[in-house]
Amino acid sequence: MDGYIKQWNVSELEYAEVDEEDPVFRLEPISEVQIAPESKVQGMVDGKGIWIVQDAGGSILEATLSPHSFRPMWKFPKGFVTGIVPSSDCHRIITAGIDGVIRLWNVSLKRLVFQRRFSGVCNVLVEVPAKVNPKSQYVIAGFEDGVVRVLERCNDGFALRCALKCWPLV
Repeated sequence: MDGYIKQWNVSELEYAEVDEEDPVFRLEPISEVQIAPESKVQGMVDGKGIWIVQDAGGSILEATLSPHSFRPMWKFPKGFVTGIVPSSDCHRIITAGIDGVIRLWNVSLKRLVFQRRFSGVCNVLVEVPAKVNPKSQYVIAGFEDGVVRVLERCNDGFALRCALKCWPLV
């Protein structure tokens, strides 16, 4: 998390060779661009032509990689955004935060559509794969207390479709 977006030529991995004394293959980036000196890129998701960049400082940016341009979308003063999922229509994104709130944002209007609060910190947010989620309306949220929730994006809010408690294996 250094504030840079880096691109690699992954085809170089196909012919990678290492020595016995140094069994690590080092792949140098073919390009890199810094978003901002204070930025820490936590994650990126493809928003169908644009990239949605998640900054550890609580910002969400819209990025194009060729040519490089970055546009701030939102700044979240309440803390870190821990997950981000773009909708298939590319005008909405779903975010999760350490405040336990799952939010749906309209990117083109730059406004909050709706939100749902849960107890505890949300650590991860992922989209259910398109094969079983063709309309991109389901996400899975994992919380610090071990609860995993399946949420459906409806017209007026997030509907809880399933919740389970995961206990650590000993």
